[in-house]
Amino acid sequence: MAEILHTGEQAQYPWPDGMYVQGGKRGLAFKQGCGAYTTAFVEAFPPGTFLRGEGATVAEAETACWEKYQRILVCSGGGEHGPYEPRSYTNGAGFCTKCGSWFSGVCEPSRDHRIGESACAQIVALYGQDIVLTSKWAGLVADEKARITANLDGLPEPPATTEPPTDEELRQAAAPLDFSVLGEVLAALAGKHLAAPPPAGEAGEEQEGTR
Repeated sequence: MAEILHTGEQAQYPWPDGMYVQGGKRGLAFKQGCGAYTTAFVEAFPPGTFLRGEGATVAEAETACWEKYQRILVCSGGGEHGPYEPRSYTNGAGFCTKCGSWFSGVCEPSRDHRIGESACAQIVALYGQDIVLTSKWAGLVADEKARITANLDGLPEPPATTEPPTDEELRQAAAPLDFSVLGEVLAALAGKHLAAPPPAGEAGEEQEGTR
């Protein structure tokens, strides 16, 4: 069996050749209603989807992940999926209504999501990739979304609410990040009380992603 990357442990199950499988013995995770908790985890990346299993050990986490993979393989008796439902996703991701597995690019993205993608691309094209690291990014994107929406709806373009970035702001955004305080931040986080993991079967049931 191949090694589960980043764990130093051998896989218990025959994951397909070429499938990326990684994990950790003590990862920090977050779940709404449960707060932060630490857990062993294993993640696998079959085509079009992402699977995550959690447990007290890497072995337990791999078993949980493998069970999700088997659910994908036996859907409809031969791994045929669909129809899909987006649930709370707006970016084209969705869930198979038969086996409940999550897949990317299977639903129609919402109008607002498509407008948002266009707005982000336009701002990056105007100012370069470093604009995302400035305090102006969110405001510029919001203004561009409003402009695109107005044009699509045949309405007058609203006035901009965010000033363009200065050369100095862009220069600072492009400067190397200062990691000198990273150790202090991590130490502070480690000292905080971490909530217990959510009950078995609740962690990782719905994948997190851009919505």
